[in-house]
Amino acid sequence: MNGVGFERASEARLRNSWEPEMWEDPIVEETRAARAELVEQAGESIHAFFEYLREREKHDIEGVVTLPPNAPEPSMRHVASR
Repeated sequence: MNGVGFERASEARLRNSWEPEMWEDPIVEETRAARAELVEQAGESIHAFFEYLREREKHDIEGVVTLPPNAPEPSMRHVASR
């Protein structure tokens, strides 16, 4: 043993946050499948993908929500320094 309970250091499996989890989430799988289909339809081109989204927005029944800009309220910190 090498002092940490393993015969060799290679037996101690390192774990990091980049490794996929063992469980599968059906919502994540559905999202990934939809993404793969959209990417395939766009010919794997990001430009074609966004053009598709712009065309879809034009024909969307609910439309695109555009809100008027909000002017920020003046800060008391800036008023006090004048």
